[in-house]
Amino acid sequence: MQETDKVRLIKILGIKDGSTVHSLIDSSIDALPLIGKIHSAYKMANLKRRVNGIETRLSALSITMYENDNKLLNQFIRDKAFPIVLDELLAEHEEEKIDLVVNGLEYTYNEEITEVSKILVYFDVLRELRIQELKKLITYSDHYKKHWKTPKLEVSLPDPEDKEGMKKLNENTGYKAYIDNHLTTLGLTFKKETTKWYSTETSGYEVVLTDFGEHFIEFFNLEVMAQIPAE
Repeated sequence: MQETDKVRLIKILGIKDGSTVHSLIDSSIDALPLIGKIHSAYKMANLKRRVNGIETRLSALSITMYENDNKLLNQFIRDKAFPIVLDELLAEHEEEKIDLVVNGLEYTYNEEITEVSKILVYFDVLRELRIQELKKLITYSDHYKKHWKTPKLEVSLPDPEDKEGMKKLNENTGYKAYIDNHLTTLGLTFKKETTKWYSTETSGYEVVLTDFGEHFIEFFNLEVMAQIPAE
C-alpha cells in the first residue's frame, strides 16, 4: 500500500495522529490492502463507524502494550493480529458481533498467542456463525447451565390442525435443526449418548461442547451473551 493511501485511510477513519490508537493501527494497515477491498463510500463510512465505536477499547489495549513493552508480542499484534481484526470489521454483517471481534483480539494479546493459523481458524468460525447460532452455542456451556438456565415445564402441545400452522411448525423445527447441525459441522458440539439411570441402555443423546467449542467460547468471551440466549 502506498504511503499516500495509508495516510488517506487513517484520515478517513478519523484516527488522530499521535493518538494511542494511531500507533496500533498505523503499521497494521501496511499489512492489509484495505483500499482494494473498500468499493464504496458506504463501506468506508461503516468501517469508520465501527473503528470509532471500539476506539476506547483499542486505546486501552494500545496503552497496555506500551506499558508492558513485550516487543515481540506487540509487533505480532500490530503486524498480524490487528490486520485480521480490521478485515473482520470490514466484512462482518452483524453489528452485535463487533464487540466479540475485539474480545478475540484482547484474548490473543492477554494469552500471548502468536500463531497466525490458530487465530485465523477462530475468526473464520466466528464469521461462519450468526448471532442466533452463537446464542444457541452458549446454552451448552457450564456457565449458562449454572447461572442462567431456569427449569421449564415441558408441555406437549398438539400439532397445529391447519396447513399454515403446520408449515410454520416444520419451518421452525428445521431452523433449529440447521443451527444444531451447523454447530456440530464446525466442530463446536457433538451428540453424546445418554444412558438410562436404571440400566445400561441408551435413552437418547444430549448435545455437548467439544474442547474446541469450549475454547471458542473462551476466546471470544461468549459468556457475555448468556443473558440473551436464543429462543
